[in-house]
Amino acid sequence: AKSDIDVLASIDAMNPGLTVSSSLKSNDGHVIIQTPGMKEVMLQKANALQTDTIMGFVKDKKIPTLNVTCTSTFSETLQCYVPVLVGILFGMSTIHYQWYFNALIE
Repeated sequence: AKSDIDVLASIDAMNPGLTVSSSLKSNDGHVIIQTPGMKEVMLQKANALQTDTIMGFVKDKKIPTLNVTCTSTFSETLQCYVPVLVGILFGMSTIHYQWYFNALIE
């Protein structure tokens, strides 16, 4: 059976440009994704952004500290909250979050 990370890699291969930042290094492993629609909503800057981290959603026996970090905002067009950036971080260190927030403010 494929791990969640293997599945994510295959999704990225089928959708070029989906991944905005990634690293498989042991000290800063991460995969950060954003669709063009997500970026469009974020760049409207109509409402505040909210970032949350979810533990245990993505699982891999080799990387027990995997977490999903997601930033969302209210879309005036869709009239609901939508994600504008999603990161799968392989840890919770400062450097993991630095990659995430750098991608968010670029």
